[in-house]
Amino acid sequence: MSLPLFLRRPLPWLLLAETVVVSALSLAAWHVWSTHRGSVPAVATVPSRLAPASPRGRPPGPPASPAPQPSARAAPGAGPATGLSTDPEFLARQMNELNRVESTFENLEWRATRAIVDAIQYYVERVVLPSIDRTEKAAR
Repeated sequence: MSLPLFLRRPLPWLLLAETVVVSALSLAAWHVWSTHRGSVPAVATVPSRLAPASPRGRPPGPPASPAPQPSARAAPGAGPATGLSTDPEFLARQMNELNRVESTFENLEWRATRAIVDAIQYYVERVVLPSIDRTEKAAR
């Protein structure tokens, strides 16, 4: 096979295009992964009580004071819950809507199934059985 004839066929060009696309996607994924990996925060420092002993056998310094506790006055007030509302009336409305949609979808599925069954029955009764009857009569 000659090279000009090989290059005129679409397969080499498709392989080349696929290689270019896969390479571009790989480079983009690598770029996203490397930039995301660089943005990960550093590991928190080890508390002094867990830190290794200081050299030359000296005891470590005084233990760090505990973190200040937020005061009760600084606590945020009770606001609306995040996420999906759990109000009973809201949930009842959502479930009724979901049941209505599910019922409509189920009716559509049954209508499609019934139409397919009717089409098969029509084909068997109008095409297959008469053909079999003609074949049997011709064989007698």
